Amino acid sequence: MKYFRLALAAGAISMASIAAATPAFAQAGNEWTKYGGDYANTRYSTLDQINTRNVNKLRVAWIHSLGALETQEATPLIVGDTMYVTSSTGPKHVFALDAKTGKIKWKHDPELPADYMATVCCGLDNRGVAYANGLVFFGTLTARLVALDANTGEEKWNVEVMDYKKGHAITSPPLVYKNLVVTGIAGGEYGIRGFIEAHDQKTGKLVWKSYTIPGDGEPGNDSWKGDSWKTGAGSTWGVGSYDPKLNLVYWSTSNGGPWGGQTRGNDSTDIGQYTNLWTASQLAFDADTGKIAWGYQWTPSDVWDYDGINEAVLTDINIAGQNTPALLHADRNGFFYVLNRQTGKLLAADPFVTVN
Repeated sequence: MKYFRLALAAGAISMASIAAATPAFAQAGNEWTKYGGDYANTRYSTLDQINTRNVNKLRVAWIHSLGALETQEATPLIVGDTMYVTSSTGPKHVFALDAKTGKIKWKHDPELPADYMATVCCGLDNRGVAYANGLVFFGTLTARLVALDANTGEEKWNVEVMDYKKGHAITSPPLVYKNLVVTGIAGGEYGIRGFIEAHDQKTGKLVWKSYTIPGDGEPGNDSWKGDSWKTGAGSTWGVGSYDPKLNLVYWSTSNGGPWGGQTRGNDSTDIGQYTNLWTASQLAFDADTGKIAWGYQWTPSDVWDYDGINEAVLTDINIAGQNTPALLHADRNGFFYVLNRQTGKLLAADPFVTVN
């Protein structure tokens, strides 16, 4: 990252200065209670016992098999002395392990119907759980959101987010804040309309739902041809970020669907640079209502399956002597973006790989 140089209107800022600002947001120390370490997805730990001088002395302390032959993409959480981790498939799906010994405290196996694999794209995987207020939350490949007692593994509630038979699935951990648990959805290859939705942590009751593809009469709907918005994808299978001060939730979206842009692209030239909103985009949502506060599209009318789903890393950057709330995003279109996370204004966009 030190090789990036982001040209800004106010001057130039190096990735080194961004990295220097990041630890102020980091909350992970003896515990790792969120998928990205903290709400800002910095993946930064304040611990310093392991460093470049002694890392070569690390040795295996214990090994625990998760019993799956599929991909293993989960990031374990550490809460107190317990590690919570998921496997990609059965026989047991969620594990609570003693973090020091690897001994199983409890395990949970959600019941999945025999046909659940028919509408899951790109491998069977689960990227982990979320934790809050004594509960462990996770999503299933059948598009259900589940809450477990963190101490016992007892199921507290289990709700359907959407019908998995219509192409929906959940592959990433939800985002938890205040009294809410917010989940995204996968299924961009099966003709779904992307969304995120918030549930009450205690009851599982739906609090709000926000679609990423604008419907009839909503701003941006004219960027879709005919009724193509109804199956336009823009799924949210990645992870979210949260700024408590601005009270904004950040989620990025997948490719448009279907991949053939001619079936969904609007022929109009008066919609500016945006086509097929809000696919392959960054969105900011009001954390209490789900209302979209702003959006920025990484790749208009994405026909290359670039997606735009990579997580948002939040930090503050000094630009021309002014502290600026920033959002950092490395996209699969080859560009590294810096946005003002309060307004959505583009601050920088530069290639970090060869782009043609």
